[in-house]
Amino acid sequence: DFANGSFAPAPNRITLYVASPTENFLGARTESWLKAVFTHELTHYVHLTDPRGLFGTISRFVGEFAQLLNWPFMPGWMVEGITTDRETAYTEGGRGRSVPFEMTYKAPILEDRLFSLAQAAYMSDYPPSGRIYVAGNMLVRYLNETYGDDTFARIYRRFIDFPLLGPWGAIKHVTGKSGTELFEEMKTHYRHKFA
Repeated sequence: DFANGSFAPAPNRITLYVASPTENFLGARTESWLKAVFTHELTHYVHLTDPRGLFGTISRFVGEFAQLLNWPFMPGWMVEGITTDRETAYTEGGRGRSVPFEMTYKAPILEDRLFSLAQAAYMSDYPPSGRIYVAGNMLVRYLNETYGDDTFARIYRRFIDFPLLGPWGAIKHVTGKSGTELFEEMKTHYRHKFA
């Protein structure tokens, strides 16, 4: 029994596993654990089926599945970052309010052993568990707090215009910084915060 959910394409759908949570998943020991799971998956649905941009235009001719072609060009942190941010913003739970979740990046930050930006693109069997969620939460929160509440949305809108080269040009255009520069700034920000 595990409280969880998923978004899946073709056809686009959300599936929720509504077993009562047995651990502090998504800040699940709140009244809104199911709302947090649903908000996370609904954010995936809205984010990944955006009908704008290059593949949104193509989808008008070949079908809605083409909207999902942005997905392979996004690093994992970008796919999961907006969902962990929204699950926290729109519910009383969410990973952004979870102390155990914060520890998955607090300890590596303080030990100067945080994974690299390249490693934030994919999952790993090595700690921290759920690296794309951890990196995504850190990066999206940092972007929005530092450059404005709509920063991730502006980056994403620019990225989907021509996603074939990844999000790096869009990040540079919106923030004036490369992905590597932002990642290093983010680490310094959290190091000061946790000190």
